[in-house]
Amino acid sequence: MSQDNKLVNNPSSKMTDDTINIVLSSLANDGGQSKGVLLYGQYQEMKTEQGNTYYAFDKSIQFRYDGDRYDTDLLMKSSKRNIKQMMACNSVRFQRRYLNYEMLEPLYDYKNQINPNIEDATYWIFKSDFPKLSDYDGHIGYHLLQGKNKQRNLHHCSTCNEHYRNYCSCLAHHKMGGYGHDHHARFFHDFVGGEVKVHRGSINTNASLANSKAFIGIELEMEYQNRNKSRNETNLQILRYMKRHFGKGFSDVIHSFKSDNTISRGAEGITHPFSSDYYFAFRKGFEQLSVALSSMNIGDHRNNELGSNLGMHIHISRDAFRSQLHLRRFLKLNLQSVAQLKALSGRGNRCYGGSSVNRLRAARTSDALQKRAENLGLDGAIGYVNDEDVNVLARKLYNNETPEGRNFWNFGNSATYEYRLPAMLLDSTFKGKDGKAYSAMCVNMELMFGMFEYSKTNPIADMNFASFIAWVKQGKRFNNLLQMVKQDTSLLELTFGKATMLSGSDVADLANEMDVFKGSLQEQDVLDVKALKEIMERGQAIVSKLDKVDALSSDKINNKVKAFQSNKKESK
Repeated sequence: MSQDNKLVNNPSSKMTDDTINIVLSSLANDGGQSKGVLLYGQYQEMKTEQGNTYYAFDKSIQFRYDGDRYDTDLLMKSSKRNIKQMMACNSVRFQRRYLNYEMLEPLYDYKNQINPNIEDATYWIFKSDFPKLSDYDGHIGYHLLQGKNKQRNLHHCSTCNEHYRNYCSCLAHHKMGGYGHDHHARFFHDFVGGEVKVHRGSINTNASLANSKAFIGIELEMEYQNRNKSRNETNLQILRYMKRHFGKGFSDVIHSFKSDNTISRGAEGITHPFSSDYYFAFRKGFEQLSVALSSMNIGDHRNNELGSNLGMHIHISRDAFRSQLHLRRFLKLNLQSVAQLKALSGRGNRCYGGSSVNRLRAARTSDALQKRAENLGLDGAIGYVNDEDVNVLARKLYNNETPEGRNFWNFGNSATYEYRLPAMLLDSTFKGKDGKAYSAMCVNMELMFGMFEYSKTNPIADMNFASFIAWVKQGKRFNNLLQMVKQDTSLLELTFGKATMLSGSDVADLANEMDVFKGSLQEQDVLDVKALKEIMERGQAIVSKLDKVDALSSDKINNKVKAFQSNKKESK
């Protein structure tokens, strides 16, 4: 071998004879009917007489073995033709040089390439000498990764055990898909012992009410503002961040990236459905992902070029509700908390207008009740619903009916209920007031999981936002939701004020008294002193009665707000 020949220093070049014998002992059989040749040792760059490049091993062993043997853990079996192709390769792109027009002479005429004197032999090589390169942006083949090839930006993924140039199969789902959704969903159940528990179907099919789990899948509408990167490159950047910092179990929760007509130049990232167990295992990942997306120059609801609402839609599994009563409680909590949900959504004035049950094609009396409340100056507490309307809607949904209408809830999907109210909000930091951190993106996930768990066991009389957030504060699990609520004083003033008068009877009784009062005014064609006095006394009686209502007492409301914002332990 001349000094001009380049040594590759491939793994088998460092193997001792003892190691080779041990490897062959599990394969070779002196009495076998099949002929084999093991190629190993120093892999080196060679030149033909015409100056063409080829590679060759400096060692080989002939042996016999029994029958049809398949690849072992260490060795790869291949035909003469395939071995010649692999050994002739001298570039990352797997150019089969022996087939090129440049190389007209047969390679087997040269030292230690393929021995022409051995007929009908099967060739074996070490997998470590030619690991498989899985490059989803280019060629897939077997490549030499040692020596000079190390400078060609080749990488190894220990998770899928693939070598790659751009990305391995772990991240192959970054490519943009068209509008619409496919149904190849996997359910991310839990994270136990360092392993994500994933199933093809939901666990709720045969689950009891107590054991049912809410699975949510989210749609993240994102605007890509970096014009120097393609959408696929940005998608890949997102997945790389998730996998690098929190592992494949986190990056795999992204189902796909789709186009959407609300996005100018970005993507809608869609997740597989995941449970609260999975969420809490990776909550730090979701929190930091929100900040990472912001740092990648990705826009959200606040800076969408099209001026439309970029949303974070949340799907919750229909089969999680194992009883009609649970569904009814969940619906009532949502529909009587519309004002608070809008405040939490981050949409501001750019919000879905449809909030009352009648927009969901189920109401009978809620719309009239809403109007009466607004006439009383209680319009800030939108969400006045009649219990019977909630019952009708729950019955329809539980019987697998799909009412029309897509407002802040879309009940028209066969497998999920879609919560459409939240805006897509990214976090530049986690800092809130007084150093209390929360992630705006995580608030809505915790809201869905929290409402589901709360409505599972608590009585229907407590399906209001004030009782719900008291439960959240007491449990201390949904920290992002809790911190955001605690820091929004106006939301708390609404919750402990007007929003406590959401029951139909409260609103109706107050409205009736006001109607009588207004009627007495209209009956008086001429107001004498006596009539005026009677009207004033009647009005004063109403005012005195209202002054005793906690929901209209600013002092009592402020005390409740301060008590909630404090860190003192709540009494049950």
